Order: sequence, then structure tokens, then C-alpha cells
Amino acid sequence: MNQLPPVPSDNLLYEAWAAFRRCLHKEHYARLIGRAGRFEYWSVTIIGTFVSLLPGILLFILPNLLSLIGLFVWFGVIAYFAMPLLAVYVRRLHDVGWSAWWIAAHYSLISVLFAVFVFHVTQAVFFTSDMVELFSHVVPRLLPWLEYTAIPLNVLSTLLFILTLLPGKTTPNRYGNPV
Repeated sequence: MNQLPPVPSDNLLYEAWAAFRRCLHKEHYARLIGRAGRFEYWSVTIIGTFVSLLPGILLFILPNLLSLIGLFVWFGVIAYFAMPLLAVYVRRLHDVGWSAWWIAAHYSLISVLFAVFVFHVTQAVFFTSDMVELFSHVVPRLLPWLEYTAIPLNVLSTLLFILTLLPGKTTPNRYGNPV
């Protein structure tokens, strides 16, 4: 007879929240060495993303309620959670035996696109104040950059996503013992 996978216990959310809180402690906050399992990575990523986006959702629901202060709070929350999320991402790649330099390559492509976008927007701002006309100047200049970076960025994003889904190595590797 076929064996069904075990049903998650009631403690699954508690364990996910505990993994998230553990990553926020000072000894784990920016720890880029070691390894992180799939459960720890996905718990921290999902909960951290949700908690980071919550102030932004409240800003859109209540736009006039201290919106400037709320915007600073939102950026502060995002800045606070950025390092633990990056640290657990690095440790997750270490668990499957890959270097964190792949994350740096991924974010460098995104940074290049963002810098080109900002450069062209600032150039176009001098010529127009209308948003439609502004983006009609920016988009044609940005399209060649998107064509050159779209395939490497998509391939790298897909590769990194698949690596986070793979089970970790069961033997010690250069990043530490298995979790």
C-alpha cells in the first residue's frame, strides 16, 4: 500500500516563527557563514517578506494617515529585515554547496538595470514634467538594456530559485556540517 507523506503538526507555524525570530537575534542577524536548511530558509523568507510588506500595505489602505512618517517606518522595516534575509539566503546556498557570489552576480545585474533606469529618468525629467511623456522618453532608451540583461537575469533567477528548493548536502562541505 502507498505511504502518504506525514501531515504537518500543529507546531509547524510555531517552528517557522521560531526560525524567523532566531534569524533576528544578534548572533544570527548577519551570519553569512554556515548552512541553512530549506525549512529555515523558506520560513524566514516568507515571514520576513510578509512582515516587510505589511507597513506598505497599510500605507496604501490609509494613505493620508501620517504617510511621510509611515514611509520612513516602511523603509526602516525593509532595511532591518534585508540583512537577515540575505544572510539566510547565503547560508541556504552554502547548504547545497554553492558560493554566495552567485547572489552578488544576480544583484549586480539588477543594480545595473536600476542605475540605467535612474539615469534615463533623471535625463528625461529635465525635458518634461508629464509622466506619460517622461516614460515615453525613458522606455525606448531602456529597452536595449533589458534585451541584453533579460536572458542572463532570468536564467540566474531561475537557477537560484531551484537551488533553494534542492535538499542540502548530507555530508560536510567547505561551508560546514549539514543541518
